Amino acid sequence: MNLDSLSFALSNISYSVANLTKKNFKSSVQEISRLVTCHGLEAERHLLRCLFSHVDFSGDGKSSGKDFHQTQLLIQECASILHKPNFVSTFCYAIDCPLQQQKSLRPSSSLLSQLSKVLKLSSVQEIAFGLALLHSSIPDHINHSVNFLRQKLPDFIRHICDQDLSSQEDSFDLPPVIAHLLLHQLNCGTKDLGIPSESKEKLNKRLDLDFADKIPLLPYLHLDNLDPMMESIGNVPKSSDDSLVEVIQEMGYNFTASVEECKNNMTQIGLREIKPSLVARVLSMMARSHTGLTDAMPLQNMNSNMVMWGGDKEKSDVNQQATWNVEVFVQAVRDMAPSLDWKEVIHELDNPDLLLKDRKGLKLLWQGLTLGLCQETFPMDRMYRRWRNTEGQFSFFQQVLNCCDIVCLTDYPHRPVLTDALKAPPEDDNKSISNWKSLDLIETLLCLSESPYFKDELFKFPLAHCPDLLILGLIQTSRAINPLHKELLSSLIPIFLGNHPNSAMVFHLAWHSQYHSATIRNIIMHAMADWYARGDGDQTRLSRILDVAQDLKALSMLLNLTPFLFVIDLACLASRREYLKLDKWLTDKVRDHGEPFVESCVNFLTRRSPQIMGGNIKEENLPKSALPTETLATMLGFLHSLAASLPQELSEKILTMVANCATVLNKNRLPPPGVVKTSQGLQSVLSSAVINSPSNTSLDQLVNLTSSVSGLSLGNSVKSSTGNTAFPPLSLGSFTIPSSGSPAKMLSVGTPAMKSGTTSSQITQSQFSNVMASGTPQLPTQFGDVGQILTESSGPVSKEIEDEANGYFQRIYNHAPHSSLPIEDVLDMLKRFKESPIQRERVCWNS
Repeated sequence: MNLDSLSFALSNISYSVANLTKKNFKSSVQEISRLVTCHGLEAERHLLRCLFSHVDFSGDGKSSGKDFHQTQLLIQECASILHKPNFVSTFCYAIDCPLQQQKSLRPSSSLLSQLSKVLKLSSVQEIAFGLALLHSSIPDHINHSVNFLRQKLPDFIRHICDQDLSSQEDSFDLPPVIAHLLLHQLNCGTKDLGIPSESKEKLNKRLDLDFADKIPLLPYLHLDNLDPMMESIGNVPKSSDDSLVEVIQEMGYNFTASVEECKNNMTQIGLREIKPSLVARVLSMMARSHTGLTDAMPLQNMNSNMVMWGGDKEKSDVNQQATWNVEVFVQAVRDMAPSLDWKEVIHELDNPDLLLKDRKGLKLLWQGLTLGLCQETFPMDRMYRRWRNTEGQFSFFQQVLNCCDIVCLTDYPHRPVLTDALKAPPEDDNKSISNWKSLDLIETLLCLSESPYFKDELFKFPLAHCPDLLILGLIQTSRAINPLHKELLSSLIPIFLGNHPNSAMVFHLAWHSQYHSATIRNIIMHAMADWYARGDGDQTRLSRILDVAQDLKALSMLLNLTPFLFVIDLACLASRREYLKLDKWLTDKVRDHGEPFVESCVNFLTRRSPQIMGGNIKEENLPKSALPTETLATMLGFLHSLAASLPQELSEKILTMVANCATVLNKNRLPPPGVVKTSQGLQSVLSSAVINSPSNTSLDQLVNLTSSVSGLSLGNSVKSSTGNTAFPPLSLGSFTIPSSGSPAKMLSVGTPAMKSGTTSSQITQSQFSNVMASGTPQLPTQFGDVGQILTESSGPVSKEIEDEANGYFQRIYNHAPHSSLPIEDVLDMLKRFKESPIQRERVCWNS
């Protein structure tokens, strides 16, 4: 037979006590002490019970040889237990429930005297044992202890009161536990021990000198200042709800062995008036303790003085019930209180005893309640209301959601979650899902989430199986949004950003929610930004977010969020779909946010097009979706226009990106990245980027744009590392924009003049030295010495020569079937034209 650790320890204690000898006494006592220390109260109670059961108390006080060592150990234990707070219960258990072989502890008038003789008890121990037996479960023990105390207490009190304060003894070494027991019995006890009031007053004054610092004794030591409510402290009726529930639990499962026996038991324990609160507490106790009480004391006839011994005990064990019979209890209650309001019983479930731990507990409780209600509808609103016992309420709903075959909340009155607008409605035959159609359930759980007992794992099922039901419930509740509410909404939004049949309608209903609309919109937008961030800038996710934003007409609100990297990427995508003008949007953002937004733009370009920062970047490290060249050109042109008014470090980054952008743009020869058609011919993207103009804009339009934006200044003050306190007035009028000429002229562009003392102008060792000195951008080495080839020419050229030069550049970007010309051939041709003896070729090169 397999035993748990406690059972094994108790068996070991029994064996050690029964086999104590002179030889093994010391080692056995040490082992017993270790087991008691390890297993606590149960082991301590069992040890005292075994010792009292192995000592013969029927003799003249002289121990026989067979129980000598048990008697010695018991004498030691009796000296120590007086100082323990569980002294009364431990002692009564040992006396009331001895092992079967003990025959000398039967109730008798001489029992306490025999104990005193055998165990050589002191006067304090005698009084302590007598006071403890007043709490015995055997009436005869109580009566005999009263008689014993009437004989012993007067002399005991007299000796304490007459004791000299200078004596080395400390009130007969009266432990505080025994002093408390004595004072309580004398002042508040129900038994008359024959002690006059004068003696009680003297005892109080005497003990006050020794126990003035013992707070639990002060109410008894100062009875003149006792609160009036304390006068009835000993007269609390035994039939209070607390005590009755405890008595029924101690009786065990046999309390409900049959209807007649159950009614008889309730009568015996004084249960004459059955109230809804008591029934609710008993049902709660039964649901909590449906297992584990098989070792309870056997049920006895409380009107009889007979205690079950030997064969009677064995017979009781055979008839022991396995659990509570709730049908028997409910029927007994209905017989004794036919007018009991069972809806009030359900209301009273909000009590400290309710704690459902498993399926069996819920089934027992639900069976009892439905049997009590008979044909009445279960008032589920009593379960949804705010409870004082939040732990018990949460345990109820936790078990209900785990056991939908026992209770389905939608089978009872509830406020439903409105799902009529859903394209794909939830399943009707799935009870686990049906529970989440109750708006009352969702609101109650949100309320319970603020208690320390709540576990958010309860929402794992709806998040996985019916997210549409859950999010509709969350947006239809009128309760204030708490942290769990916000967290659930944030977790649900990504589900509907994915492929869900109800996505469109869910977003529409959430965006136009009747309650807390502004808060819910903010949660949705931040959830979108978080979803984008978790996807590492995935453009598929960004495209999905833009589609949803357009459907909700929420793009402008979404672009006002503070995660700049997200909104910049979204704005770039929106501009490619012609939902906004990127250059104007960037201007507005810089005006509103200043330098932090510019830094975010630089970081965005660095992340989406890392090539523009220079260096060798492995292909696997490049972003999966490259930034379109039109967008790159627009942003670089805009940033370049701000470079002169920015801190040195930020300005250098921008100039580096501008200098390197030609490499990126010319790697892809597909128009429009490299060349765009204008009224004056072909124009380099680098040129258009530097002058902050879209690549598909004609030159005349660029001139007009320059004049229209020339007066634009950035009003936001931004403190920079170079000491500038604000962006200075900035215009595009400072750029040199030729009105005509060849592509070589278009690459020769003016740079905004920088203030004297600006650190950027001192960069002489970088690739920007020529830019700052001559105003001509230094092109990348990919083009060889193209920087020397494409020099500024002066003087007029004929329209024929200009068209020929433009034609060469156009052929670079042509595709079959049109004639194309590789850029290497163009460079060779330009070198040949420069040194050509033919006048036309030299003029063409100079143009």
